[in-house]
Amino acid sequence: AKVAPGVTDVHTDFIEPPELVRDRLLYAAKLLGDPAQVIACHDCGLRTRRWEVAFEKERVLVKGAMLARREFSGS
Repeated sequence: AKVAPGVTDVHTDFIEPPELVRDRLLYAAKLLGDPAQVIACHDCGLRTRRWEVAFEKERVLVKGAMLARREFSGS
């Protein structure tokens, strides 16, 4: 079964660094034992955030997932 851990907090305007998102995804993959079972996700919807904040949170989610994928693939 796939798991989508909430790796960003949508209840604050704080923009998580991509490295923090990466580390949270790596931690989830370690717990599950299979990185293919982890899906990068926010901890809820971004409806209550300003557009600029929501966009940045999406951007760091993608960047963090890309960093985690590099770690998984060893490149």
